[in-house]
Amino acid sequence: MAQRKQRRIKGEGSVYQRSDGLWVAKYEGKVLYAHNSYDAADNLQKLKNVAKAAIPDAKQITVDRVLRSFFAMKSSSIKPASQDRMESTIKCQIIPRIGSLNVSDLTGDMFFDLVLNKMKDEGLSYSSIKKAYDTFNAGMRYAVAQKIIARNPIEGYDSPTQNAYSTSVDDEDDGALFFIPQDKIETFVAASKSKYSNGNVRFKNGPAYILCLYTGLRMGELLALRWNNVDLEQHTIRVCHTIIFVKDRNPKSKTFGKKILSVASTTKTNQTRTLKLNTKAFDAISELKQVADSKHSIFVVSNNDGELVRPKAFAQSFRSICDIADISLPQGTNVHALRHTFASMLFAKGVQVKIVSALLGHSSVQITMNTYIHLIQQQEAQAMDVIDI
Repeated sequence: MAQRKQRRIKGEGSVYQRSDGLWVAKYEGKVLYAHNSYDAADNLQKLKNVAKAAIPDAKQITVDRVLRSFFAMKSSSIKPASQDRMESTIKCQIIPRIGSLNVSDLTGDMFFDLVLNKMKDEGLSYSSIKKAYDTFNAGMRYAVAQKIIARNPIEGYDSPTQNAYSTSVDDEDDGALFFIPQDKIETFVAASKSKYSNGNVRFKNGPAYILCLYTGLRMGELLALRWNNVDLEQHTIRVCHTIIFVKDRNPKSKTFGKKILSVASTTKTNQTRTLKLNTKAFDAISELKQVADSKHSIFVVSNNDGELVRPKAFAQSFRSICDIADISLPQGTNVHALRHTFASMLFAKGVQVKIVSALLGHSSVQITMNTYIHLIQQQEAQAMDVIDI
């Protein structure tokens, strides 16, 4: 049997003889076989020519074309929600601004001036600006790997910082920073349990709002909570999911191309946390258990069919409860007010910010401090007053 020989041909790629005597030409993962070294060398050149033909002239390629190609490649390896965010960033933020430019003509300064700085001028959030940078950077690295361009135009440019690009104090969570006044909390609880004159409850998921109030769950976490993540004996819940709206990308589906409600396998900050239920939260979830059992639902909060409750419907009932409780909600306030109220109750009891942050599932203590700075300052002032006693 012939001994395997290998030699490098000038340039990329290789030609070598296998142990069975067959010659191999290999270039960028592509392989052609031959019976002698001369044909193998010809095959290598053929592979190079094919690869070269597949790479169009960079001067004829637009940013639009590169990013769409990048998204097509990347989308299969990321979560549905991430697909939607990336697609939205490309279509709504980058392509309208620089999509028609030839990718080879683009510079880092142009990207920052025409995209990031314009986004800031329009009042878009730092989070949106950072996503635009990250998406474009990844797309340009892809272009370099595909040999469309020789160098990433923003290589060496620092990622946009929050200090430089924040247009407002960014809250990790959505919703206006409003919390129910202390003297209205019991009124809100009573309204959640209110009944019609015929004795029927007004809000079938009324206890869910009480559960939210005394756990600080995000609405998405609450609506995604399943009974297999609830331990009634230990009085604990395991928060490890959230609900999301994602584009249906199954071409055989009736809802193809539309946004559908789904359960994500992680929370908003990709953190799982276990919460101990206080008495009021436990009573609320016990009531929800009775309702769920009657519908054979796997969800702690469910609709009449035992399926996921749509956020819009849940938010509408929240506003109705507040109306009954005579709680005036500022413009833009939503169910998130219950989460803020939970945080305010903890701070009022002197709970340390680090513990509050852990209970809320914030990605960092700094997020908690930035969000509730006025409550923390109030707590510090009260602490200083103690010295005067």
